[in-house]
Amino acid sequence: MKTATPADWKTTPMPEARRAVDFTRTFRPHEVAKLRRGRIPEQMEDKWFVYWRDAEEGSATDGSAELFFHRSWTGLCVFIVTVVVDDDGGGRATRAVANGDVEQYRGSEESDRSLVGQLIDGLLARR
Repeated sequence: MKTATPADWKTTPMPEARRAVDFTRTFRPHEVAKLRRGRIPEQMEDKWFVYWRDAEEGSATDGSAELFFHRSWTGLCVFIVTVVVDDDGGGRATRAVANGDVEQYRGSEESDRSLVGQLIDGLLARR
């Protein structure tokens, strides 16, 4: 299975207008491996393009990475989840932000938290 990269899909960066999403979760090493692979849409029903990006060298010392969630049809970035990877390969989601531009995405704290959880569960369920 191919690992998703930003070059695999048309994407639009997250705008400056953002809002925090109260989302934390712990991942085992095999789950972090699945998150790292992301998701490239294969058919019209696949609504999300997801990719993992390690922190740029020198920008983070805590082993953090970011998981980007883009709508597949528009390429708009809707969520970014920060994941800190532990020495054993496991990790934890420590922060999430949602697109705050109401012209691009309308959500609420509760719906954002729920949707981020569902999207991550979908990635972890992939075989």
